[in-house]
Amino acid sequence: MKATGIVRKIDQLGRIVIPKDIIKMLNIEANSTLLEVKIEDEKIILEKYDVPSRACAVTGEVSHENKIYEGDICLSKKGAYALYSQIVQENWDTIKKERLRS
Repeated sequence: MKATGIVRKIDQLGRIVIPKDIIKMLNIEANSTLLEVKIEDEKIILEKYDVPSRACAVTGEVSHENKIYEGDICLSKKGAYALYSQIVQENWDTIKKERLRS
């Protein structure tokens, strides 16, 4: 572990500020990079946490933005729209009949 010589106070809410130089050096992006908090003896360790990417079942696109749906199906926005469009298209006659009944 490399010492930086930087000392920070903890505010009333328990927060600390990570210096900009360290944020740049570690390529940490505000609101998107996750940090995992670990405790080792008397040390608090922050490590970049990488959420595993998953491939879209329809497009094959790999992204952290893909969502997992019922049945553990992973879809990108593009894949979800393509799947939705296909379902509506294949079931349009049934959908029209249901709408006329209501």
